[in-house]
Amino acid sequence: MNNILTWMTLFGAALTIASSPVCASDSGTESGAVSTPAESEGAVSIPAESEGAVSTPTEPGDVSTPADAASDGKAGLSGDPLKGLKWSDYAISVDGDVLKFPMLYSDFAACGYEAEDDLSTTLQPMQYSWFYFTKDGHRVSFTVANFANNTLPADECVVCGMTIDSYYWPVDEGEILLPEGIVRGEATIGDVAAAYGDPSDVYEGELYTSVTYETDIYEEMDLKFNAESGVLTDIDMRKIVRPEGFDAGEISEEIPARVSSYRKPEELSGTLGSFELKIKDDVYSFPVPVRTLIEDGWEINPANSDEFIPGKSTAWVTLQRGGKNFRTMASNYEDNAVKIENGWITSLEVGLQNLNVDAELAGGVTIGMDGDEFRKLLEASGLPYELDDESRNFHYYTFAKDDWNNYIQVIVYVNGDTYPENTVLTIGISRTDLMDDEGAAGEAGEAAVEEGIAEEAAA
Repeated sequence: MNNILTWMTLFGAALTIASSPVCASDSGTESGAVSTPAESEGAVSIPAESEGAVSTPTEPGDVSTPADAASDGKAGLSGDPLKGLKWSDYAISVDGDVLKFPMLYSDFAACGYEAEDDLSTTLQPMQYSWFYFTKDGHRVSFTVANFANNTLPADECVVCGMTIDSYYWPVDEGEILLPEGIVRGEATIGDVAAAYGDPSDVYEGELYTSVTYETDIYEEMDLKFNAESGVLTDIDMRKIVRPEGFDAGEISEEIPARVSSYRKPEELSGTLGSFELKIKDDVYSFPVPVRTLIEDGWEINPANSDEFIPGKSTAWVTLQRGGKNFRTMASNYEDNAVKIENGWITSLEVGLQNLNVDAELAGGVTIGMDGDEFRKLLEASGLPYELDDESRNFHYYTFAKDDWNNYIQVIVYVNGDTYPENTVLTIGISRTDLMDDEGAAGEAGEAAVEEGIAEEAAA
């Protein structure tokens, strides 16, 4: 199974399509219609790439055809099971069964494909992955996506596409059709261009030429043609959009145990590099539950906040108190969706340009302190740090950094035009890992939280 991908840019968008008939025979009879459902691996940002070898593509529509003239590749069938459909309908007929993407997995299961991969593998909200299946001795892969608010196993998600590779499915076996009479193993690039028009992208290599047709982001079909024979060999189509009427599932009203087990420090630890921040009289270790700030008098601004956070995802929250406000991302560490107040604030910037409040880092760094005094504290701590001093106005000091999500940053204003010269202007903390009492993160932090949950239950 390939890496799981996520497409956060699509979350919350009204991207829906009509429900699709699946596994219809060539007589046009449906074996099941899409109904409304009841309803990992580390995710990476979705790339905008096409599969296949990398080469400099020609201009869209500039196709050189090995068998230049259109062939009989769009003829020869008695009865077209895809009659009336276009390529943009993302439909395919495989040995008489019609699949039209996307479709619920429960409907796809009726098509008779047997999974090679473990379908109990979970997908987080707005993630997709590829899973291999076999049928009648042929191996294919299907794109499976989770549009729900909660983390789900693959066999409770949505099937959004299919890849037929000639390495696993020989061209001379089976009958595979695309809309408008395109036949795998017979159609040439000329046939496809005549039926579908100019492609949006073309790749020409020594072994094959591929053309791409797309209707939108995450909606495309790649067709590969053998350089020697000139005929269609490989088909890769996907339409990763939420089916119309899809029920994304309920939002939990319960306070997660790890949120209720969070304990505020009574005072700053005194150690520079600890992910602790004092705002006025309140001390927080990061990440900090949104609920904890609410208990300290902050209020959610509903007009500028999301109502909930999908499982293992993030959402926007705006908090306000005493005429001050800030907007940041709140994270959800649970598999299921939670209300926004039950999320975690993982990063926050305070200072003269941001949330302008009295603030102090563990170790004695405060907003407005002399820049030289800060540098002495930083040097005395022995912490490695990065300095970006390319700006004429700001010097950025980043330390306690273990990856791009976890760091502390102090910005010193050096110009003197707008603020006092050589002054600590901003303090920023970013921490995504749950922390234990000693400041250790990752698995140790998770274990400490779970231990605290167990102790609360025992009490």
